[in-house]
Amino acid sequence: MSPYPDLVQADLEGNHESAAALAQEALAREASPEDIVESGLQATMVDVGRRYADGEYFVPDMLYSARAVNTAMDVLRPHLTESGGVALGKMVVGPQGVRLSGGQVQRTAAARMFIRGPELMVFDDLSSSLDVETEHELWKRLA
Repeated sequence: MSPYPDLVQADLEGNHESAAALAQEALAREASPEDIVESGLQATMVDVGRRYADGEYFVPDMLYSARAVNTAMDVLRPHLTESGGVALGKMVVGPQGVRLSGGQVQRTAAARMFIRGPELMVFDDLSSSLDVETEHELWKRLA
């Protein structure tokens, strides 16, 4: 169980505004930014992965949760730098790193687009490799 249940819940629900506010509140209570990341945000993403594997979450659910986690990270990032946090490494995706299928590349690009929340989204055949249920959920969430 995470010591940040409200933050985890906000992230799971994709509520990025609450996630940012709860991350700020945790910092105000003098929680370490590293602990918030490890015990809150990482716990969320593990839970999201489990829910996706169990068929409880679909791609849009993961994207909404990732956006909330990213928003909370925006609050924590300056504090991680101040506390002397060290990057553990980089994940290289692409020709020089992990090889992704065409569908994985497409979903990764879509995830980046959704997380950044641009005013205009342009995509080509976003749902081509999705099953019917996931495609329906994607378009419902995008509406």
